[in-house]
Amino acid sequence: MTKILLRVDMMRIRSKIKSEIADEQYGFVEGKGTTNAIYTLRTLIQRAIKVQKDVHLCFIDYTKAFDRVRHDEIMKDLTQIKIDGKDLRVIKNIYWEQTAAMRVEGETSTYQKIKRGVWQGCVLSPDLFSLYSEFIMRNIEGLRGIHIGGHIINNLRYADDIVLIAENTKDLQRLLDIVREESQKRGLELNSKKTEIMVVSRKETPPNINIYIFDTKLQQRDQFKYLGAFISSDGRDTTEISSRIAQSKTMFKGMKDILTNPHMSIETRKRVLECYIEPILMYGCETWIISKQTRGSIPFANTEDAKIKRCPVCHVPIERNDGCAQMLCKQCKHCFCWYCLQSLDDDFLLRHYDKGPCKNKLGHSRASVIWHRTQVVGIFAGFGVLLLVASPFLLLAAPCILCCKCKVCRCCDEDDT
Repeated sequence: MTKILLRVDMMRIRSKIKSEIADEQYGFVEGKGTTNAIYTLRTLIQRAIKVQKDVHLCFIDYTKAFDRVRHDEIMKDLTQIKIDGKDLRVIKNIYWEQTAAMRVEGETSTYQKIKRGVWQGCVLSPDLFSLYSEFIMRNIEGLRGIHIGGHIINNLRYADDIVLIAENTKDLQRLLDIVREESQKRGLELNSKKTEIMVVSRKETPPNINIYIFDTKLQQRDQFKYLGAFISSDGRDTTEISSRIAQSKTMFKGMKDILTNPHMSIETRKRVLECYIEPILMYGCETWIISKQTRGSIPFANTEDAKIKRCPVCHVPIERNDGCAQMLCKQCKHCFCWYCLQSLDDDFLLRHYDKGPCKNKLGHSRASVIWHRTQVVGIFAGFGVLLLVASPFLLLAAPCILCCKCKVCRCCDEDDT
């Protein structure tokens, strides 16, 4: 009954909370997700690098953020955005009536009221935390960050995963100080051991910077895993793509017994592949910026140096045979060129590799190609000689065959009459 009441209350107050949430918040927002946040961050980085500017980032980590939300501050925020009094009373009665006690060796302590923390699994918790953190981040609105399209962006958020963005060390330190002070006022504490910084630059060696939380110097990283995707200090996605490929290969090896089980149908194995391995490989692929250096490392890229390609007819992944550019799909029996994917079904002599962009790329020696063509010509010549030798016998046997056929037709006509 409580869950139904909370869901009704959530639907009543969500519209007002939604209007208060800034565009920089991507967590618990309809139509947005982790991919959107990653894409926005990478776009900001690429835009800054194009104009020869470094990007200073600070990835903030809170210590038990959801467990330190103060109930009295939540009520103040909800009252400030003019939530209806009935809805406020429902939330207040649910959260203010919580009590807890400790039991040690069979003895129970005195029950105490719980005055902070949002419920785990409660439908209201995401919206309440978003509103709670929104009042913290409003204190850095308008401060210097990255200028894009006439807008200043100095932070991106996904729930409690926050990244501060600035053009120099001084601005980044100022943003961090304000967020730390405002968070402390509301009971949230920054974890100085897990809060890390990065400078994204096209320089061979990114500049070293000093950013502090009180007297603790933050650790500077060349790579950081933000929302499951690697952000690198060189602004490229090579590390992220390599990581995706490695993770998917590890998962594939772990499920090899299932995926190679001959007693399971191809369709079932394809569904297992699409459900468990493809999401790992393709997570965040919409945000990748593909360069010539990274193109060859992407599976199914259908480039010359790719290790795996798809059949042009049935689109089944195929791994190249050692040294041979003439590929045969085992599923649809389609023969094609590995490099340009052109059909070789009617090219018995492999003339495709004598001209054009794939010239001399078959992968075999000239002698082996000549021997292959000799065999093909020999087979056709053999059939021609056999047909030539057998033609007199076919001519002699033709009248007999025709007579037999006529007799059969006459018998059928007599039976019909």
